[in-house]
Amino acid sequence: MRPRSILVIAWLAIAASAAPKWVRVTAPHFVVTSDGSLSDARHVAGQLERMREVFHEAFPGLRDPAAPLEVLAVADRREFEALEPASYLGKGKLELAGYFQRAQEHNLILLRLDTNDSDHPYRVVYHEYTHLLTLGGGQVMPVWLSEGLAQFYESTEVNGNTASIGKFEDFNLQLLRERQLVPVATIFAVGPDSPYYREQSKGDIFYAESWALTHMLMMRQRQHHSHELDDYLALLRQNVDSVAAAARAFGDLAALQQQLDQYTRHQSYVYVNLPLSGKVNEKQFAMVDIPQSSADAERGEFLAYVGRFDDATKLLQQVLASVSAADPAGISADESLGYIASRQNKLEQAAHWYGLAVAGNTSSFLANFDYAAITMRLGAGDLDAPTAARVEASLQSAIRLNPDFAPAYGALASLKAERHEDLDDAYRFELQAISLDPNQFSYRYNASGILAQQRRYPDALAVLQRALPLATSPEEKFSCEQRISQIQEFQAQSDAYSNQLRARVAPPAASAAPPSTAPSPGPPALVRRTETAAPAAVETVLSGTIASVRCQLPLGHLLDLDLRGASGVVTLHVMDFAKVPLGTDNFDLPDHFSPCTQLTGLRATVRAAGDQIVSMIVAK
Repeated sequence: MRPRSILVIAWLAIAASAAPKWVRVTAPHFVVTSDGSLSDARHVAGQLERMREVFHEAFPGLRDPAAPLEVLAVADRREFEALEPASYLGKGKLELAGYFQRAQEHNLILLRLDTNDSDHPYRVVYHEYTHLLTLGGGQVMPVWLSEGLAQFYESTEVNGNTASIGKFEDFNLQLLRERQLVPVATIFAVGPDSPYYREQSKGDIFYAESWALTHMLMMRQRQHHSHELDDYLALLRQNVDSVAAAARAFGDLAALQQQLDQYTRHQSYVYVNLPLSGKVNEKQFAMVDIPQSSADAERGEFLAYVGRFDDATKLLQQVLASVSAADPAGISADESLGYIASRQNKLEQAAHWYGLAVAGNTSSFLANFDYAAITMRLGAGDLDAPTAARVEASLQSAIRLNPDFAPAYGALASLKAERHEDLDDAYRFELQAISLDPNQFSYRYNASGILAQQRRYPDALAVLQRALPLATSPEEKFSCEQRISQIQEFQAQSDAYSNQLRARVAPPAASAAPPSTAPSPGPPALVRRTETAAPAAVETVLSGTIASVRCQLPLGHLLDLDLRGASGVVTLHVMDFAKVPLGTDNFDLPDHFSPCTQLTGLRATVRAAGDQIVSMIVAK
């Protein structure tokens, strides 16, 4: 009988040889992970790099995504179905050969390697890649042109160093010849919420006509060396209405309608063979074999982003069982499990998984931010000092990894404001968020709260007035108007209170002397004048129990309290409680001590000037 250990080793060897071998090819703008051959993976990367060159030839000003696009190129249909969205699975469903999944931090592409030319696996990828490039970087692009360009480029075929662009689409032409065309003025006016964009019955003709109109204008511009589309986009950037911009750039819309109708009746269409630079050299791409755990982490991430949470969780847990906590595959699995939990609104679980990724020194700015944001939400403004320090460190890491990510600055400002610390820094971070995303209501609204904490009421009101037009919901508008009213009231109370204080300490006016009938003694003697200081309020020490506290700011610094002592109740005031020296006698103040809610019931010894609190010692 053969020893059991030898049998186990032999079984493991057979299993290892049967398992798919994964490779990774890194090109300048794409990273391809594949269970196919190295040459197949390299070919995919080369095709995508050449397609990128096509776009930059057509649109020289386009900006590439900040991070390379991640591509999963799988060997066959079975593996593709194991990863594609569940909505495409089952009998009678559309069979895909390629899929593009957008994500906030990066974009993911799924491709099959076993398709033939008629399947055109890159069609969906090219379509979405067009959207990614033309709608990124603040581009102004109306719906009709965005969809028209995506369809125009989705049929592109790349062969060596030549790309065939603008091949006609049979299904679009058939639809356009069977249905009456929509007026071009209507096409130009379609927005994201239009029925022509959202409803199937109207959407089909809108997409087909957008393709035909774009195809006609693109070919006309290329043949006549004109710049109609460039002029149209320039007018849109100047905030000219889409229909008016079209009339100015393309000419009379009735004539354009007639031209389009004739164009859809053509029997043949031209397309462009574009020579490429030849700079894409697949042999220069970095190539490496990767372990199964790394491939599974990437596959699990894709499943998470397409919403197949159960399948993703099962695969990601297998990854975690096979690697150490510090392994990059394990950190990636932690991030994906955090994403799944957050999407399912399981915030404690999400904080746990994201926390593990952060502890593993993740390079994901989004994992750092999500850990901090979810932890802040769970803490409800009452984080203990160690947790607050971890949250701040994660937000700083998110900013370091992505300095243009406005939400990290906004969250850091909120953290400091909630803890009533470093308000100047908090305001500076909020200003940075506003500069990166000037149309975001919440950043200006939160900035007004920080200014109110600092008693900079006029500045707070000015910020709120600029925030009000940015409100995107009735709730935001109501909150903004309510805060404007509150701060105006606080400003009035503060002004009135300051006037009372000045009146209380001002010297009495001199009594008017009765007129004298005595003869004038001559010119008065020269007398040196001296300034007389206003008498200071007498300081007293009061003891008793704090019966009640009233905060007159939503952020709690202007404060009144009632102190019940042996001689009755005395009401005391302070303009900024944060500046009052506060000591304790027989206990330690908790983290995030709030005078508005936690002073009531404590015994207190108060040093006061008149009815103004100077310092305080509290005890239980």
